[in-house]
Amino acid sequence: MLTLEFGIGQILQRGNIEVWRMLHPRLYGLGLATCIACFLVVVYYNVIISWALAMFFNSFYSPLPWSIENAKVKPDCTENCQPTYLTCPDVFIT
Repeated sequence: MLTLEFGIGQILQRGNIEVWRMLHPRLYGLGLATCIACFLVVVYYNVIISWALAMFFNSFYSPLPWSIENAKVKPDCTENCQPTYLTCPDVFIT
């Protein structure tokens, strides 16, 4: 289907939505749906890249925000105190 879309787009010199509309007026929705799907994929991958970049730049801190050295023990604890570790959402809250 993608090859068909590329081939017809080259012949007609039109965009995605216009190519499907020229084939049949009811196929306008198919072109629109592919544009919306592409937009959602781009947004999804941008979120993944932003998390990767945030973790990359946070890895330059010492101690690491997610390391054991950065664990906290509650001050009111007297026996068998377990340290609480930072989770990923806690790393970015300052």
